[in-house]
Formats: sequence, structure tokens, C-alpha cells
Amino acid sequence: MNCFFVLGFGGVVFEANKSLSSDLHESFGKFGEHIQILMEPAEAETISERLAEAMSKRPGRPVERDEIDIIKVDVDGLDCHLVQALKVGEWRPKVWHVEINPLFPPGIALWPNGSTLGVATTTNQRELSSAFSRRGESDGKQAFVGCSLQALLDAVGSDYVLIHVEFENAVLLRKDISEALEPWLSSRSMVQTPNMRTFKISAGQLSAFCCVVRCIT
Repeated sequence: MNCFFVLGFGGVVFEANKSLSSDLHESFGKFGEHIQILMEPAEAETISERLAEAMSKRPGRPVERDEIDIIKVDVDGLDCHLVQALKVGEWRPKVWHVEINPLFPPGIALWPNGSTLGVATTTNQRELSSAFSRRGESDGKQAFVGCSLQALLDAVGSDYVLIHVEFENAVLLRKDISEALEPWLSSRSMVQTPNMRTFKISAGQLSAFCCVVRCIT
């Protein structure tokens, strides 16, 4: 998100790793209150309220929840849960940029710890983690990381169009904007959502979250 801030955007940054506090304030302090830094985990239960509170502290006129330019979520685990919580809180950014587990194609909705979107079916976690996992830095154990692309599509709902996937990052554009840009988009095919089971797996550790909005000067 650094490139956005340099171009004059403001926003809110959540960071759970308190050892990065001095670095973040050194990098973003020059932008003043346009960038709010919260040294805390982004948690699904509180993310909507905490984001609204931080946005209210930025200078200039209030920014509506559908005026946010981009929300980037990269927390190595419960990314889709944060997206889902923000959707419930009626946050409608123009763009979502979200980390996903790239090993599952569209149609397989896989959530760490299950989803509140429907009934979560438990599967054999040991078999899943042996094939689709990363080795955790803290304890050296294999732990499943991230939700699948389909889980993200389910979380954002029909208001958004998938426009780009780069390995473990998915970019979704709000449908009203994508329809306006249709002549220029290389692909407008919607990803279908078959009726698939949802697996329940272990959670990753919350890391970082960022919301970006154009500064009003």
C-alpha cells in the first residue's frame, strides 16, 4: 500500500506485530493524520467498528463506506472472515485485494475454522494439512493457511467481479464500476459458484490489514 500513500491517498493500517511500530510510524508519520496506524490485530468481531472509528479521526469530510477506494487484507489465515465481517458492516470498497490459498480452484469453498455463511462440514484436517499447508514459523508445525478463492467470492457476494488472481492474491472490483469499464476489461466472465461443501480447518495468525481512501485536501 506504500505506493498509494505516496500518491496522496490516506487510509488506515492495522498491524498486529508491535515490533514494527517504529518502522511504520517512521514511514507514514510524514503523512500526518491522513494515515491512521493501529498497532493491533484486525479481528472479525471488531473490525467494522474499529475501522469506522479510525476513519473518523482522519482530517477532511467524512468518507462514506462505499467511497473507500481499496481494502487490502493479508492476515495469513482469517482473511475471508474479515471480508465477511466488513460486508456485514456495509463496507463497499471499490476494490478488494485479498490474500487467498491458491491451491483450491473456484467451486471449492474452504474456510479456516468454518464459515458463518452456511453449514461447515468438517473434513480430515491431517490429510488436508499434509498436502496443502505452510510450515508455521512459530512452532514448526504444519498449519493450513488461508481461505480458498471460492470462499472469498462467497464472502463478497454478487456485488463484486473477480478481475485478477496473482498466485495468492485476488483482486475484485465492485460490479457498478466493472460494468462502466466493461469495454476495457479483458475478461468479464463471472466465476460460477457450484454447490460445494465447506471444509472446516485450523486458523492462521492475524497479521496485517489495510484500508485506503483518497485524501480530501
